[in-house]
Amino acid sequence: GAATPFGVRRASSAAAADYVFDADAANFQARVLQAKTPVVLDCHADWCGPCKTLGPLLKSEVAKHGGKVALAMLDVDAEQQLSGQLQVQSLPTVFGIHEGKLKDQFVGAKSAEEVAAFVS
Repeated sequence: GAATPFGVRRASSAAAADYVFDADAANFQARVLQAKTPVVLDCHADWCGPCKTLGPLLKSEVAKHGGKVALAMLDVDAEQQLSGQLQVQSLPTVFGIHEGKLKDQFVGAKSAEEVAAFVS
């Protein structure tokens, strides 16, 4: 049958879900540390104002890379043990991880240009 707009939308969001996902203790090892592509790990919380602007900037920038970079969203309130192991002390904290190693990080809000430079 013909694809409905709803079906098309679902297909595209499924593709996005491949490289934008919620990180948790259960998937962190496989999807972040053992990922074949570089992973941007966004440590955030619902109550964090700057996180609300940074998250969409990160998603937009990662989307431009078409799956060559993944974005893992880590809710520090839901995953307190994991955020403790990562020594997250301020929000937002963003890590660049590749092949299981921390390559780069920043804390606090950034401009679109700074986010683009970080993701590249």
